[in-house]
Amino acid sequence: MSSQTTIRGIDLTKFLMAIVIVSIHVQISQIVGDFYVTFQNCAVPVFFVFSSYFFFKKMRKTSGKELWKGLWNYEKRINKLYLFWLVVLSPAILRWWHKEYLELPIGQAIGAFIKNYFFAYEFGASWFLGALIVGIPIVLLLTRWLNDKVVWIIPFIIYTYICKCPDGYLFELYESYLRTPQLSFPYALWWLVLGHLLSNESIDKYIKRINIYISAAIFIASLLIGILFENFEFVTRSISVIAIFALAINMKLKDYPMLYTRLRTYSIHFYCLHFSLILALGHFFWDNTLLMFILTLIICLIVSETIIRLQDKPLFKWLKYSK
Repeated sequence: MSSQTTIRGIDLTKFLMAIVIVSIHVQISQIVGDFYVTFQNCAVPVFFVFSSYFFFKKMRKTSGKELWKGLWNYEKRINKLYLFWLVVLSPAILRWWHKEYLELPIGQAIGAFIKNYFFAYEFGASWFLGALIVGIPIVLLLTRWLNDKVVWIIPFIIYTYICKCPDGYLFELYESYLRTPQLSFPYALWWLVLGHLLSNESIDKYIKRINIYISAAIFIASLLIGILFENFEFVTRSISVIAIFALAINMKLKDYPMLYTRLRTYSIHFYCLHFSLILALGHFFWDNTLLMFILTLIICLIVSETIIRLQDKPLFKWLKYSK
């Protein structure tokens, strides 16, 4: 299977998952059933797995200084993306997300900013970017010390603890000083190490041989089992995410390069923009969830398309950092 085919399926899936994440934050769950609610829980993990898969697939071919150079370049790219949206969304951040930046003494405000940047959020849903910045180096270090047969154990124990022990001492300690660990890098570690495992050449080859109908059946079955056996949903969620990954990587789609490039860009723009738009639109349409959802998608699409069309013009070259 060509890498192009792989990228097409993943680009399409990322775009669809971005739409699912928008639906989470407009609270579509209020008007849909348990099946969709359980499906929603897979959306952010899918983004983590894709990001990790591509990073580690490249890093497996490097060593020594080239390995750390690859990590540096990755961290630099994610930080540029994060900082771009911090600047663009700064009015929303200071209006809705972090009014305390204007109220605290300068030293405390800087400390709060650093904490939120790496371990919490600066704007709605941006915890994903902070979790990548912190989590990817941790997983890379783990992979230097441990082989693929055991590297997953510590992240899975942390993931299990977070999902099953919300009243635990360590959970509450992390939450009191930083943020709920379910929305910070400790939760992401499992999904990042899963992406690393899927980049293993043997596993990658096996996944690429799975029929898409079998992947779809596994995905549906894992969601249903997660609904029926709620205590084990955190386990079936992992199976669902792997099934989504297999579906995405094995999709045989026609070659429309511009379309898939756009979908990839849309997914990033939608993710970064949507929550601030939801808060703004909520002043007018909060009682109409479906209308909020549709309007948010339409505005995200308009803004994203505007950025794409302007970024190649001399005065707007800086817009390239939006993706």
